[in-house]
Amino acid sequence: MDDSILPTFPEFKWDGYFWVTSAKLAAWSGYQVRYGPYGDVSDDNGSDGTIKIVFAPEGRGKGVPLTAHEIELVKWVVDHQAAVHDAAIGKLFEEYPGIREEALEWFDSDEAARILPKVNSREQLKALVK
Repeated sequence: MDDSILPTFPEFKWDGYFWVTSAKLAAWSGYQVRYGPYGDVSDDNGSDGTIKIVFAPEGRGKGVPLTAHEIELVKWVVDHQAAVHDAAIGKLFEEYPGIREEALEWFDSDEAARILPKVNSREQLKALVK
């Protein structure tokens, strides 16, 4: 991500298509950085938690600024980012065995063991998706 052109939350900038800003979310640090072509991993070191926030409400005219209420919605997610992260990892942990089972047929046994290992905790799952 080119931080030099992205404002920091709560300032949003119209990029011609969407309202964008950025924030650093500590709970999300360490995950893969996927700003390469077609969403490919672009940094082997993992994220520092900086994210690009894109606000694109349906039915709005181009360039119409966000309302105070819309900014507060984004602020809520930023302020509660640890709880959002934990809820997402929790749900993924619940669903992972079924997802894994469905996806196993796409890989040979060596690939499956590497790409889709069994996990016994949320921490193991988080390490897998990092």
